[in-house]
Amino acid sequence: TWVPNSTPRLCWDFAGLVLIAYDLIAIPFTTAFQPAVSTWSTFMEWFTLCYWTADMMQGFFLGYFEQGEFVDGRWEVLKHYLRTWFFIDCIVVLPDWATRMFDAGNAGGVADLAKIAKGARAIRAIRLLRLLKLQKVINMMYDQIESEHTFILVNLAKMLVCVLVLNHVIACGWFLIGRLVLEANHRNWLESDEMFKEDIPYQYLTSLHWSLTQFTPAGMGISAVNPVERVYSIVVLFFAMVAFSSIVGGISASMTNLRNMKGDEMKQFWLLRRYLKQRDVPQFLSERIFKFLEHRSEEKAVLQTSNLTVLKKLSSALWNELAYEINSPLLREHPFFSTLNDQMGKIMHHLCSDALGAAVASEGECIFAAGDEARKVYFVKEARLMYEPLHEPKLDPPPKPKECIGECALWVIWRHQGELIAERPTDLTTLDPGVFICIMKMHPTPWLLAVEYAGRFVKFINSREVDHVHDILRDDEFFSGAMKEVVEILNISPTHPSGTMPVLWSE
Repeated sequence: TWVPNSTPRLCWDFAGLVLIAYDLIAIPFTTAFQPAVSTWSTFMEWFTLCYWTADMMQGFFLGYFEQGEFVDGRWEVLKHYLRTWFFIDCIVVLPDWATRMFDAGNAGGVADLAKIAKGARAIRAIRLLRLLKLQKVINMMYDQIESEHTFILVNLAKMLVCVLVLNHVIACGWFLIGRLVLEANHRNWLESDEMFKEDIPYQYLTSLHWSLTQFTPAGMGISAVNPVERVYSIVVLFFAMVAFSSIVGGISASMTNLRNMKGDEMKQFWLLRRYLKQRDVPQFLSERIFKFLEHRSEEKAVLQTSNLTVLKKLSSALWNELAYEINSPLLREHPFFSTLNDQMGKIMHHLCSDALGAAVASEGECIFAAGDEARKVYFVKEARLMYEPLHEPKLDPPPKPKECIGECALWVIWRHQGELIAERPTDLTTLDPGVFICIMKMHPTPWLLAVEYAGRFVKFINSREVDHVHDILRDDEFFSGAMKEVVEILNISPTHPSGTMPVLWSE
């Protein structure tokens, strides 16, 4: 079963978006102007037909989401496809293949070829039903945008493209009406302006010019000369009056939003300058504050849960799942949490959703100093930190991404044994020891895991010389050996009585 939002499927849908755009331009143009068949047009006809046939086949194996849950059952997927896109795909794909087969088997003479060509062009217009899939693909592309500024620009570009495509279709319709009336030997705008003598590029540009004038106060020398053309002009004018004003309003709103975003930020910085000046804040500190805030504004901001009120509507199960997927990769680098994840996934879900928090540090900020009481455990997101132990030179290499700092606070009463400084603005994930203990006590098995591991951890710390005790422990041999022993105990004695948390040394 295919996952709708997987990378391969997104790439496939993006290719579909390109082909829909090609059809939207090519089908009206070829229907109206009837250009000569070229190698490129023949290739694209077969390529798009094969693509949409393959897309139809994928529909039988494409999972879907229902009420927030992913459905991948074979029969459910089949019934869902038959209820939704199957009929439209059949309307689009099967007539195209039928036309190809008829073209290959019944092209006996020149007259037959002409009739087949006209019929094929009419049937190809059915392909525009694929526009129904366009919004779904665009929404998937929107999901990849993280910046609000970029989102507004993309939305603005989309509206401009809509205006151009709309005028393209109207221009092709205008020329098609003139050509059909000309073939019926009635008076038409092509004969009035001797346009039928011109080549196709000039005919198209003239039709596009006429289409654009219907959306603006500008005018040109071409106008309707028969009832059919007059009706078409009236319909286009009425449509332009409604649709174009709506599109222009959307464009104006997007431009206003862009200006407001920039203006609000500038106003906030101006108010901050007044705030700091009125309170006689030293210049050095003011510069640090401004540099940090400017850096946070320029870099890609990471949205926090507090910014998204819509997340409050999630069920507790979905929220736990979301928090787990976001935070567990960071914790699983540590052997204890990796074992916890493998052995007791539900406990890991609770940790990720209830015990984690966020911390932000500016450039040069001291996150903790030697002797400070450890109230949090830190997990590094980016390598922007410097740790200097109390009795040794600074740690080399410095704290690495996904490394745990201050693990001792989980198991003992602990005071930091060094100084942690942010060399650049950075984000950290924090783990609350108190909440951690409450979650581990939810069941005897995770509590036993914590007790057994804590005992070995304390023994390991006490075996080290005081000058070599740090907040960052790098001893793969200890971690792998301790967790191996703990897992063996859990397997041998799953009903081991819960113990008490060991204490390292008193202050």
